[in-house]
Amino acid sequence: MNGYWLVTIKCKDRTKLLFDTVCTLADMDYDVFHATIDSIKGAAMQEYYIRPRLGKPGKAIQAAHVVNMCFILAAVMMLS
Repeated sequence: MNGYWLVTIKCKDRTKLLFDTVCTLADMDYDVFHATIDSIKGAAMQEYYIRPRLGKPGKAIQAAHVVNMCFILAAVMMLS
C-alpha cells in the first residue's frame, strides 16, 4: 500500500497482545489503517499498515529503527 509502512510482529501469543501493540503504536504517534491478526498454537502474527500522524516529519530509516526498538523494549518489559 502506497504511503504506508508494513509492520510485522511475530511472537508468542498472550493476553492483551493486540491492545499493547496498538497502544504502543498510538503512543509513538502512528496511525493504524489496516491490520491482519492471526494466532495458531500459541504463536501470534500481526501485520499493521501504519504511517506517522500528520505533522510528524522524519527520516524513514531512523523512524523504522525507533519503531523496532520500541517493540523490543515493550516485549522485554512485558516479560519482566
